[in-house]
Amino acid sequence: MAINLNLPTYGDQFRAFVAFAKEHANNEDTLACIGGSALLDPDGKPRSIVAKNDGDKIKSLWKNQFFGRTGDQARLNDSVRELFKETVFKVCGAKNFNELPPAVRDVMKEGDYKVDGGHPLSARRIRAVTQAIQMAAVQEEVNKSVKPAKADELVDGALTYINGVGKNKLVLDAVLDKEQRQMAVNLVSRYGAGLTDSNLRLFANYVVLSIASGSYNAKEAEAIARRMSKELKGVRNFSFGDPRLAKFDATLAKYYQSMTSDKLSQGYAKDLDKNGVSCQLITDIHRASFTIAGKEFSRTDNSYDENDIIQKFEDTVPNLLHRKVLTSFMNQHTGTIFLQLAKRGSLVPTSEYENIDMNSEEGRDLILGLDQNDPMFDVIGPLPTPDILHYALDMGDYGKTAKITVQYTGNILFRMANAGDCSNNPTGRYIYSLELDFDLSDPNEVKVKSAHLGQQLDVPKPDDVDVDGSQVDLEL
Repeated sequence: MAINLNLPTYGDQFRAFVAFAKEHANNEDTLACIGGSALLDPDGKPRSIVAKNDGDKIKSLWKNQFFGRTGDQARLNDSVRELFKETVFKVCGAKNFNELPPAVRDVMKEGDYKVDGGHPLSARRIRAVTQAIQMAAVQEEVNKSVKPAKADELVDGALTYINGVGKNKLVLDAVLDKEQRQMAVNLVSRYGAGLTDSNLRLFANYVVLSIASGSYNAKEAEAIARRMSKELKGVRNFSFGDPRLAKFDATLAKYYQSMTSDKLSQGYAKDLDKNGVSCQLITDIHRASFTIAGKEFSRTDNSYDENDIIQKFEDTVPNLLHRKVLTSFMNQHTGTIFLQLAKRGSLVPTSEYENIDMNSEEGRDLILGLDQNDPMFDVIGPLPTPDILHYALDMGDYGKTAKITVQYTGNILFRMANAGDCSNNPTGRYIYSLELDFDLSDPNEVKVKSAHLGQQLDVPKPDDVDVDGSQVDLEL
């Protein structure tokens, strides 16, 4: 599966390790330690990573052996190593060392992470692994060609997915006769060159659906294959802060600052409930899951009600003006950016940006989007309402800063014109994320410090289903 540095909790934990390595770049033998006394924060928040100061060293200056360590020192080493290993596995979508990307596995030796025998975790070791992950995240391998044998496997995979995890109950199973199957293999082989593996799986689903749907003749199916190959060639998975989206993110920050200014100019009492919480959030409160200052409120958990969430907001953000602005970003109004980008449309207008079109911004080509003005595509767009919505709020610097993370997970749909019910066939899975950093140092002002977009696209594997046959919450 693709690397995802935007995962709730684990993405922040990964960045905490990165920050530690950067802080100790001038002394890379500095050993890492978990801030506090437990391995995992009881509220699920990322742990702080600090320098170990108990006299433990990498190795003796006079003898190439580790010093004898006390039991406490060994336990501290084991804890931070285990947290680092768990974090790496999660963001890489791996269950063991063998499933890590090769470049990451090359620098993260399994033997270094043994309990009661592994190497202490130094800033140097952390830097080597996290840099390998960051490089792997932005350097997805492109297939220079797709041989018929691989195309044949992709067609098999597409049929398995379309009739299994990606089943559309409105239509019959996808079936290809011998001639149709050969057509699908030829199209995947001919037009698959230049695509990453994850995009190639998406592409194969489009090809198979165009043939199996019965809505298109051979010439039309080839036109769909040719077009989707072109659309997917530049699309990539990316995480917060990806340098390829630096200009795109900078424009987003200005856009969201304009939106924030609009909210403030309207007066902080407008559109609020009695607790100073945005009415838009209250409307969405039972449609989504929330993490507020490390406290999880899952949509499927019946042990709390909306008053518990509102009370947590009030406790976490005591300033009424700040609370109004922050809660107004934690609802589906904010998430419309994902749908508008997918349609290549304009974003929600603000007083400064009445018709903001991000399609000409550098980095835009990395984002999946189908022009809804093109008659080849369905005007509804490739991304329906997500089935998993998650909003997170983290406070920092004693309430002077805040970070909001919006994450939407759902299906990418076929959405070709004239496809009938097959238009609703899933072709893959998406995770879109938005991170907004705020400056709250002024009690009468809110400033947007930065904005970052993240995108993870892939096709779930056949075993990515729950016991009841439903699709699980994938970490793509």
